[in-house]
Amino acid sequence: MVSYAEKSYDQMCLMVARETEYGEDAGPTAAANAILAMNVKIAPMVQEMIERAYYKPFWGRRPQLATGRHLTIDYEIELAGAGTAGTAPAYDAILRMGAWARTLVTGTATIAAAAVPATDAVGRFTFARTTKYAGLYRRTATLTCTTGGGSGVAAFTVTAASTPADSAYNQTAVVMTTASPFALPNGAVITPSAIGTDFETGDVLTIALTPERAAYTPVSAAVESCTQLLNMDGTLHKGLGCRASVSLKVSASTFPVLMVKSFGLFVPVTGASLPTDADYSGFKDPEESNPDTVPAFLIDGYEPAFSELSIDTGTKVGHRQVVNKAAIRSSGRDATGQLTIDEPPIGEKDFYALAEDSTHRSTLWLRQGTVAGSIIDIEAPAVQVDGVEKSDDDNVTQLQMKLGFLPVAGNDELTLSIG
Repeated sequence: MVSYAEKSYDQMCLMVARETEYGEDAGPTAAANAILAMNVKIAPMVQEMIERAYYKPFWGRRPQLATGRHLTIDYEIELAGAGTAGTAPAYDAILRMGAWARTLVTGTATIAAAAVPATDAVGRFTFARTTKYAGLYRRTATLTCTTGGGSGVAAFTVTAASTPADSAYNQTAVVMTTASPFALPNGAVITPSAIGTDFETGDVLTIALTPERAAYTPVSAAVESCTQLLNMDGTLHKGLGCRASVSLKVSASTFPVLMVKSFGLFVPVTGASLPTDADYSGFKDPEESNPDTVPAFLIDGYEPAFSELSIDTGTKVGHRQVVNKAAIRSSGRDATGQLTIDEPPIGEKDFYALAEDSTHRSTLWLRQGTVAGSIIDIEAPAVQVDGVEKSDDDNVTQLQMKLGFLPVAGNDELTLSIG
Protein backbone atom coordinates (compact mmCIF):
# COMPACT_ATOMS: atom_id res chain seq x y z
CA MET A 1 0.00 0.00 0.00
CA VAL A 2 1.28 3.43 -0.92
CA SER A 3 1.51 5.72 2.12
CA TYR A 4 0.61 9.39 2.00
CA ALA A 5 0.60 12.37 4.34
CA GLU A 6 -2.87 13.41 5.43
CA LYS A 7 -3.76 17.10 5.38
CA SER A 8 -4.93 18.61 8.68
CA TYR A 9 -7.91 20.92 8.29
CA ASP A 10 -7.19 22.85 11.47
CA GLN A 11 -3.63 23.78 10.48
CA MET A 12 -4.11 26.82 8.33
CA CYS A 13 -3.17 30.47 8.01
CA LEU A 14 -5.43 33.12 6.48
CA MET A 15 -3.74 36.31 5.28
CA VAL A 16 -5.59 39.40 4.02
CA ALA A 17 -4.09 42.63 2.65
CA ARG A 18 -5.71 45.64 0.95
CA GLU A 19 -4.97 46.14 -2.73
CA THR A 20 -3.84 49.51 -4.05
CA GLU A 21 -5.04 48.61 -7.56
CA TYR A 22 -7.99 46.32 -8.10
CA GLY A 23 -6.98 42.72 -8.71
CA GLU A 24 -3.24 43.33 -8.31
CA ASP A 25 -1.62 41.03 -5.78
CA ALA A 26 -1.08 42.92 -2.52
CA GLY A 27 1.38 40.28 -1.34
CA PRO A 28 -0.08 39.49 2.10
CA THR A 29 2.33 37.86 4.54
CA ALA A 30 1.80 35.92 7.74
CA ALA A 31 4.02 38.32 9.66
CA ALA A 32 2.03 41.42 8.65
CA ASN A 33 -1.43 40.26 7.56
CA ALA A 34 -2.40 37.05 9.40
CA ILE A 35 -6.07 36.90 10.40
CA LEU A 36 -7.27 35.14 13.54
CA ALA A 37 -10.19 33.40 11.87
CA MET A 38 -12.69 30.78 13.01
CA ASN A 39 -15.02 28.38 11.19
CA VAL A 40 -13.18 28.78 7.90
CA LYS A 41 -14.86 27.28 4.86
CA ILE A 42 -13.56 27.54 1.32
CA ALA A 43 -15.00 26.71 -2.09
CA PRO A 44 -11.68 26.79 -3.99
CA MET A 45 -13.12 26.51 -7.52
CA VAL A 46 -16.62 27.82 -8.09
CA GLN A 47 -17.47 27.65 -11.79
CA GLU A 48 -20.24 27.12 -14.30
CA MET A 49 -20.01 24.46 -16.98
CA ILE A 50 -20.94 25.05 -20.63
CA GLU A 51 -21.93 21.91 -22.49
CA ARG A 52 -20.57 21.38 -26.00
CA ALA A 53 -23.92 20.11 -27.27
CA TYR A 54 -22.87 18.82 -30.67
CA TYR A 55 -24.36 15.72 -32.34
CA LYS A 56 -22.72 12.35 -32.98
CA PRO A 57 -24.14 9.06 -34.27
CA PHE A 58 -24.15 7.58 -30.73
CA TRP A 59 -25.23 8.38 -27.22
CA GLY A 60 -22.87 9.63 -24.53
CA ARG A 61 -21.87 12.57 -22.43
CA ARG A 62 -20.46 15.58 -24.23
CA PRO A 63 -17.46 17.49 -22.87
CA GLN A 64 -17.99 20.79 -21.04
CA LEU A 65 -16.05 24.00 -20.72
CA ALA A 66 -15.63 25.83 -17.40
CA THR A 67 -16.46 29.53 -17.16
CA GLY A 68 -16.74 32.17 -14.46
CA ARG A 69 -14.22 30.47 -12.20
CA HIS A 70 -13.73 32.15 -8.80
CA LEU A 71 -13.40 31.19 -5.16
CA THR A 72 -15.28 31.90 -1.95
CA ILE A 73 -13.91 31.97 1.59
CA ASP A 74 -16.27 32.24 4.54
CA TYR A 75 -15.05 32.72 8.10
CA GLU A 76 -15.72 34.35 11.44
CA ILE A 77 -13.62 36.80 13.47
CA GLU A 78 -13.81 37.70 17.13
CA LEU A 79 -15.26 41.22 17.32
CA ALA A 80 -13.04 42.95 19.85
CA GLY A 81 -11.53 46.37 20.45
CA ALA A 82 -8.38 47.68 18.81
CA GLY A 83 -6.37 47.80 22.04
CA THR A 84 -5.77 51.54 21.71
CA ALA A 85 -8.64 53.96 21.14
CA GLY A 86 -8.37 55.84 17.86
CA THR A 87 -6.47 53.11 16.04
CA ALA A 88 -7.81 50.62 13.51
CA PRO A 89 -8.44 47.04 14.64
CA ALA A 90 -6.51 44.14 13.15
CA TYR A 91 -9.52 43.22 10.99
CA ASP A 92 -9.67 46.68 9.37
CA ALA A 93 -8.98 45.38 5.84
CA ILE A 94 -11.86 42.91 6.07
CA LEU A 95 -14.40 45.58 6.99
CA ARG A 96 -13.18 47.76 4.14
CA MET A 97 -13.51 45.01 1.53
CA GLY A 98 -16.99 44.50 3.02
CA ALA A 99 -18.08 47.95 1.72
CA TRP A 100 -17.34 49.93 4.87
CA ALA A 101 -15.33 53.16 4.99
CA ARG A 102 -13.11 53.97 7.97
CA THR A 103 -12.72 57.30 9.74
CA LEU A 104 -10.18 57.62 12.54
CA VAL A 105 -11.22 60.07 15.25
CA THR A 106 -8.16 60.97 17.32
CA GLY A 107 -6.70 63.81 19.35
CA THR A 108 -8.52 67.12 19.22
CA ALA A 109 -10.78 65.81 16.43
CA THR A 110 -12.81 64.50 19.37
CA ILE A 111 -14.09 68.08 19.74
CA ALA A 112 -16.43 69.50 17.11
CA ALA A 113 -14.81 72.16 14.96
CA ALA A 114 -17.51 74.73 15.70
CA ALA A 115 -20.17 75.52 18.26
CA VAL A 116 -23.81 75.24 17.20
CA PRO A 117 -25.91 78.21 18.34
CA ALA A 118 -29.56 77.85 19.33
CA THR A 119 -32.01 79.47 16.94
CA ASP A 120 -32.35 82.66 18.98
CA ALA A 121 -28.70 82.92 20.11
CA VAL A 122 -27.01 86.20 19.15
CA GLY A 123 -23.37 85.68 20.12
CA ARG A 124 -20.87 83.97 17.88
CA PHE A 125 -17.28 82.82 18.40
CA THR A 126 -14.59 80.71 16.83
CA PHE A 127 -12.05 78.57 18.62
CA ALA A 128 -9.06 76.31 18.32
CA ARG A 129 -9.26 72.79 19.71
CA THR A 130 -6.52 72.61 22.33
CA THR A 131 -6.82 69.41 24.40
CA LYS A 132 -8.67 66.28 23.33
CA TYR A 133 -11.85 64.94 24.88
CA ALA A 134 -11.00 61.95 27.10
CA GLY A 135 -14.49 60.60 27.75
CA LEU A 136 -15.74 57.16 26.76
CA TYR A 137 -19.22 58.29 25.66
CA ARG A 138 -20.51 60.94 23.32
CA ARG A 139 -21.46 64.09 25.20
CA THR A 140 -22.80 67.50 24.28
CA ALA A 141 -21.35 70.47 26.12
CA THR A 142 -24.01 73.16 26.48
CA LEU A 143 -22.81 76.76 27.00
CA THR A 144 -25.52 79.01 28.48
CA CYS A 145 -24.57 82.68 28.71
CA THR A 146 -25.22 84.14 32.16
CA THR A 147 -23.38 87.44 31.66
CA GLY A 148 -23.49 89.09 28.27
CA GLY A 149 -20.56 90.79 26.59
CA GLY A 150 -17.36 90.13 24.69
CA SER A 151 -13.93 88.75 25.52
CA GLY A 152 -13.12 88.72 29.23
CA VAL A 153 -16.70 89.67 30.15
CA ALA A 154 -19.07 87.04 28.78
CA ALA A 155 -19.63 84.26 31.32
CA PHE A 156 -21.29 80.88 30.89
CA THR A 157 -22.67 77.90 32.70
CA VAL A 158 -21.22 74.82 31.01
CA THR A 159 -23.24 71.62 31.39
CA ALA A 160 -23.35 68.07 30.04
CA ALA A 161 -25.70 65.21 30.86
CA SER A 162 -24.48 62.20 32.77
CA THR A 163 -23.31 59.03 30.99
CA PRO A 164 -22.92 55.47 32.29
CA ALA A 165 -19.33 56.46 33.16
CA ASP A 166 -19.71 60.12 34.14
CA SER A 167 -21.72 62.23 36.53
CA ALA A 168 -23.56 65.24 35.17
CA TYR A 169 -21.19 68.13 34.43
CA ASN A 170 -22.00 71.63 35.67
CA GLN A 171 -19.57 74.54 35.86
CA THR A 172 -20.82 78.06 36.52
CA ALA A 173 -19.36 81.52 35.87
CA VAL A 174 -16.90 80.30 33.24
CA VAL A 175 -15.54 83.48 31.61
CA MET A 176 -14.67 83.36 27.91
CA THR A 177 -11.52 85.26 26.97
CA THR A 178 -9.87 85.07 23.57
CA ALA A 179 -6.49 83.32 23.49
CA SER A 180 -7.22 81.76 26.91
CA PRO A 181 -8.23 78.15 27.67
CA PHE A 182 -11.92 77.36 28.07
CA ALA A 183 -12.63 74.04 29.79
CA LEU A 184 -15.24 71.50 28.65
CA PRO A 185 -16.17 68.10 30.16
CA ASN A 186 -13.73 65.17 30.46
CA GLY A 187 -10.58 67.22 30.05
CA ALA A 188 -11.49 68.79 26.72
CA VAL A 189 -10.18 72.32 26.26
CA ILE A 190 -10.80 74.90 23.55
CA THR A 191 -9.13 78.27 23.07
CA PRO A 192 -11.46 80.99 21.75
CA SER A 193 -9.80 82.83 18.88
CA ALA A 194 -12.38 85.51 18.16
CA ILE A 195 -15.79 86.66 19.33
CA GLY A 196 -17.49 87.88 16.19
CA THR A 197 -20.67 89.10 17.90
CA ASP A 198 -20.96 89.81 21.62
CA PHE A 199 -23.05 87.36 23.60
CA GLU A 200 -26.36 88.20 25.24
CA THR A 201 -27.64 86.70 28.47
CA GLY A 202 -29.58 83.53 27.68
CA ASP A 203 -27.63 82.64 24.53
CA VAL A 204 -27.20 78.87 24.24
CA LEU A 205 -24.54 77.13 22.16
CA THR A 206 -23.54 73.47 22.04
CA ILE A 207 -20.29 71.69 21.24
CA ALA A 208 -20.30 67.97 20.39
CA LEU A 209 -17.70 65.75 22.05
CA THR A 210 -16.94 62.23 20.86
CA PRO A 211 -14.52 59.54 22.05
CA GLU A 212 -11.42 58.49 20.15
CA ARG A 213 -12.36 55.62 17.86
CA ALA A 214 -12.21 54.02 14.44
CA ALA A 215 -15.66 54.60 12.93
CA TYR A 216 -16.94 52.46 10.05
CA THR A 217 -19.91 53.43 7.88
CA PRO A 218 -21.27 51.82 4.69
CA VAL A 219 -20.32 53.00 1.21
CA SER A 220 -22.20 52.80 -2.09
CA ALA A 221 -19.22 53.19 -4.45
CA ALA A 222 -15.45 52.74 -4.62
CA VAL A 223 -15.52 49.58 -2.51
CA GLU A 224 -12.00 48.56 -1.58
CA SER A 225 -10.58 45.14 -2.46
CA CYS A 226 -8.13 42.72 -0.90
CA THR A 227 -5.85 39.86 -1.77
CA GLN A 228 -6.55 36.80 0.37
CA LEU A 229 -4.23 33.85 0.89
CA LEU A 230 -5.36 30.72 2.67
CA ASN A 231 -2.65 28.16 3.34
CA MET A 232 -4.29 24.92 4.44
CA ASP A 233 -1.51 22.64 5.65
CA GLY A 234 0.67 23.28 2.62
CA THR A 235 -2.03 23.86 -0.02
CA LEU A 236 -2.13 27.54 -0.97
CA HIS A 237 -5.37 29.13 -2.17
CA LYS A 238 -5.24 32.70 -3.45
CA GLY A 239 -8.02 35.12 -4.31
CA LEU A 240 -7.44 38.48 -5.99
CA GLY A 241 -9.82 41.43 -6.07
CA CYS A 242 -11.69 40.03 -3.09
CA ARG A 243 -14.81 41.72 -1.76
CA ALA A 244 -17.20 40.56 0.93
CA SER A 245 -20.45 40.85 2.80
CA VAL A 246 -20.03 41.23 6.56
CA SER A 247 -22.52 40.38 9.30
CA LEU A 248 -22.23 40.58 13.06
CA LYS A 249 -23.80 38.96 16.08
CA VAL A 250 -23.88 39.74 19.79
CA SER A 251 -25.28 36.93 21.95
CA ALA A 252 -25.56 36.08 25.63
CA SER A 253 -22.80 33.97 27.21
CA THR A 254 -20.38 34.27 24.30
CA PHE A 255 -18.35 36.98 22.58
CA PRO A 256 -19.38 39.13 19.59
CA VAL A 257 -18.39 37.85 16.16
CA LEU A 258 -18.02 39.17 12.63
CA MET A 259 -19.19 36.77 9.93
CA VAL A 260 -17.50 37.20 6.54
CA LYS A 261 -18.61 35.85 3.17
CA SER A 262 -15.91 36.74 0.65
CA PHE A 263 -15.47 36.23 -3.10
CA GLY A 264 -12.23 36.39 -5.04
CA LEU A 265 -10.85 36.00 -8.53
CA PHE A 266 -9.38 32.53 -8.94
CA VAL A 267 -5.64 31.92 -8.98
CA PRO A 268 -4.37 28.37 -9.66
CA VAL A 269 -3.82 26.37 -6.49
CA THR A 270 -0.19 25.71 -5.53
CA GLY A 271 1.79 24.07 -2.78
CA ALA A 272 3.59 26.15 -0.15
CA SER A 273 4.88 25.48 3.34
CA LEU A 274 2.74 26.67 6.20
CA PRO A 275 4.06 29.98 7.55
CA THR A 276 6.06 29.79 10.74
CA ASP A 277 6.02 33.53 11.44
CA ALA A 278 2.28 34.28 11.71
CA ASP A 279 1.75 37.26 14.00
CA TYR A 280 -1.68 37.59 15.63
CA SER A 281 -0.65 40.15 18.24
CA GLY A 282 -2.89 42.82 16.70
CA PHE A 283 -5.98 40.79 17.61
CA LYS A 284 -7.15 41.56 21.13
CA ASP A 285 -8.94 39.12 23.40
CA PRO A 286 -12.71 39.42 23.07
CA GLU A 287 -14.99 40.01 26.04
CA GLU A 288 -18.01 37.91 26.83
CA SER A 289 -21.28 39.76 26.34
CA ASN A 290 -22.74 40.00 29.84
CA PRO A 291 -24.13 42.65 32.22
CA ASP A 292 -20.63 43.72 33.26
CA THR A 293 -19.37 44.32 29.72
CA VAL A 294 -22.52 45.69 28.03
CA PRO A 295 -23.30 48.97 29.85
CA ALA A 296 -25.83 50.22 27.29
CA PHE A 297 -28.41 48.85 24.89
CA LEU A 298 -31.33 50.95 23.67
CA ILE A 299 -33.92 50.46 20.97
CA ASP A 300 -36.49 53.21 20.47
CA GLY A 301 -35.24 54.77 23.70
CA TYR A 302 -36.04 51.64 25.74
CA GLU A 303 -33.59 49.24 27.38
CA PRO A 304 -34.92 45.68 27.16
CA ALA A 305 -33.29 42.51 28.45
CA PHE A 306 -31.90 41.12 25.20
CA SER A 307 -30.44 37.72 24.36
CA GLU A 308 -29.18 38.26 20.84
CA LEU A 309 -28.75 40.93 18.19
CA SER A 310 -27.73 39.90 14.71
CA ILE A 311 -27.17 42.27 11.80
CA ASP A 312 -26.62 41.32 8.18
CA THR A 313 -25.41 44.24 6.10
CA GLY A 314 -26.91 42.48 3.08
CA THR A 315 -24.14 43.62 0.75
CA LYS A 316 -24.69 42.02 -2.64
CA VAL A 317 -21.40 40.53 -3.80
CA GLY A 318 -20.68 38.29 -6.76
CA HIS A 319 -18.46 37.41 -9.69
CA ARG A 320 -19.09 39.09 -13.04
CA GLN A 321 -17.33 38.18 -16.27
CA VAL A 322 -17.58 39.63 -19.76
CA VAL A 323 -15.55 38.74 -22.81
CA ASN A 324 -12.36 40.54 -21.79
CA LYS A 325 -12.80 41.39 -18.11
CA ALA A 326 -13.72 39.73 -14.81
CA ALA A 327 -14.26 41.22 -11.37
CA ILE A 328 -15.82 40.69 -7.98
CA ARG A 329 -18.53 43.34 -7.64
CA SER A 330 -20.37 44.83 -4.70
CA SER A 331 -23.63 45.97 -6.26
CA GLY A 332 -26.10 46.89 -3.54
CA ARG A 333 -27.04 46.68 0.13
CA ASP A 334 -30.16 45.75 2.14
CA ALA A 335 -29.32 45.68 5.84
CA THR A 336 -31.57 43.57 8.04
CA GLY A 337 -31.37 41.99 11.45
CA GLN A 338 -33.07 40.16 14.26
CA LEU A 339 -33.36 41.11 17.90
CA THR A 340 -34.43 38.70 20.65
CA ILE A 341 -35.60 40.25 23.93
CA ASP A 342 -37.60 39.29 27.01
CA GLU A 343 -41.13 40.55 26.44
CA PRO A 344 -41.83 43.64 28.60
CA PRO A 345 -45.28 44.66 29.85
CA ILE A 346 -47.11 46.44 27.04
CA GLY A 347 -47.71 49.40 29.34
CA GLU A 348 -43.95 49.74 29.67
CA LYS A 349 -43.06 49.29 26.00
CA ASP A 350 -45.35 48.18 23.17
CA PHE A 351 -43.21 46.57 20.50
CA TYR A 352 -46.33 45.28 18.72
CA ALA A 353 -47.30 48.89 18.06
CA LEU A 354 -43.85 49.57 16.59
CA ALA A 355 -44.28 46.68 14.18
CA GLU A 356 -47.82 47.75 13.33
CA ASP A 357 -46.78 51.30 12.44
CA SER A 358 -44.74 50.91 9.27
CA THR A 359 -43.86 54.62 9.28
CA HIS A 360 -42.20 54.55 12.70
CA ARG A 361 -38.41 54.67 12.85
CA SER A 362 -36.50 53.65 15.96
CA THR A 363 -32.94 54.36 16.97
CA LEU A 364 -30.68 51.55 18.16
CA TRP A 365 -27.48 51.70 20.18
CA LEU A 366 -25.39 48.89 21.64
CA ARG A 367 -22.22 49.50 23.65
CA GLN A 368 -19.92 46.60 24.54
CA GLY A 369 -16.81 47.31 26.59
CA THR A 370 -16.07 49.67 29.46
CA VAL A 371 -12.40 50.52 28.97
CA ALA A 372 -10.81 52.53 26.16
CA GLY A 373 -9.32 50.14 23.61
CA SER A 374 -11.98 47.48 24.20
CA ILE A 375 -15.13 49.37 23.24
CA ILE A 376 -17.53 48.45 20.42
CA ASP A 377 -20.48 50.68 19.51
CA ILE A 378 -23.22 49.64 17.08
CA GLU A 379 -25.58 52.47 16.13
CA ALA A 380 -28.50 52.83 13.75
CA PRO A 381 -30.57 56.01 13.30
CA ALA A 382 -33.65 54.60 11.55
CA VAL A 383 -34.71 51.03 12.37
CA GLN A 384 -38.01 49.63 11.16
CA VAL A 385 -39.51 46.75 13.15
CA ASP A 386 -40.75 44.49 10.37
CA GLY A 387 -42.40 41.80 12.47
CA VAL A 388 -42.68 40.20 15.90
CA GLU A 389 -42.74 36.53 16.84
CA LYS A 390 -42.80 34.85 20.25
CA SER A 391 -40.54 32.15 21.64
CA ASP A 392 -39.81 30.39 24.91
CA ASP A 393 -36.48 30.59 26.70
CA ASP A 394 -36.45 28.62 29.97
CA ASN A 395 -40.14 29.47 30.44
CA VAL A 396 -39.49 33.16 29.80
CA THR A 397 -41.56 34.68 26.98
CA GLN A 398 -39.34 36.31 24.40
CA LEU A 399 -39.98 38.48 21.37
CA GLN A 400 -38.06 37.87 18.18
CA MET A 401 -38.21 41.03 16.11
CA LYS A 402 -37.21 41.35 12.49
CA LEU A 403 -35.40 44.62 11.85
CA GLY A 404 -34.71 46.71 8.77
CA PHE A 405 -31.92 49.31 8.88
CA LEU A 406 -32.79 52.34 6.76
CA PRO A 407 -30.48 55.15 5.60
CA VAL A 408 -31.37 58.73 6.50
CA ALA A 409 -28.98 60.95 4.53
CA GLY A 410 -27.36 58.00 2.76
CA ASN A 411 -24.64 55.53 3.79
CA ASP A 412 -25.54 56.08 7.43
CA GLU A 413 -27.92 53.23 8.29
CA LEU A 414 -25.25 51.62 10.47
CA THR A 415 -22.14 52.82 12.27
CA LEU A 416 -19.67 50.42 13.82
CA SER A 417 -17.21 52.18 16.10
CA ILE A 418 -14.17 50.45 17.56
CA GLY A 419 -12.69 52.43 20.44
